[in-house]
Amino acid sequence: MKLLSSGLITLAFACITLSSATPSRNAVHPSEKKTYYYWYWADTDAYVLFNNTPGAITDFENMTGLPVDTNPSGTRLANGYLTNAYPHNLWPSVVLFSH
Repeated sequence: MKLLSSGLITLAFACITLSSATPSRNAVHPSEKKTYYYWYWADTDAYVLFNNTPGAITDFENMTGLPVDTNPSGTRLANGYLTNAYPHNLWPSVVLFSH
């Protein structure tokens, strides 16, 4: 009888432990997380704005009058950095191009 009850306790403990490791339904997925960047012009390295990528694309399109995206087939327009350290100690996290 002791062997059976200890086995059930072990099974219950394993089920509780494994069920707590599953992600919750309200978890934020990395693709839904909005990361904000410090945006600098690519040619002069002058600070422009602090925004997430979709917002920066809209802002740069309004400023330049050109279509802007992250497709590297155009002219390099702006660099997005995670920190506002200057001189930049990291490579840009996001680069925007105009077409």
